Amino acid sequence: MAGVAGAQWWFRTCETFGADAGHDFARAWTSYFDCRAAGHTYVIGPWQSGLHTLEPGARPHWSADEALIEGSAAEPQRAAWSSRREPNTISCLHGSIPPGY
Repeated sequence: MAGVAGAQWWFRTCETFGADAGHDFARAWTSYFDCRAAGHTYVIGPWQSGLHTLEPGARPHWSADEALIEGSAAEPQRAAWSSRREPNTISCLHGSIPPGY
């Protein structure tokens, strides 16, 4: 499937790019749709932490353990809630992804 130049899909949902499964999902999605994708590793609410992007063919640059407070990257049990001080945090009012995320 050929992607649309400049296309991006943003999963504004909890933990989509977290743990090993999130890394696998991010790689599969970007590869299949041939477009950049963004997702979070934390439980999101008004603050939305762990926002990362991935280009087709790239490997995730964030740790599979990011946000995990119980379990492991292979068997996650619970992720942390987003807060202002966690990595790559935006507010729910942000309508765009900051450069470098």
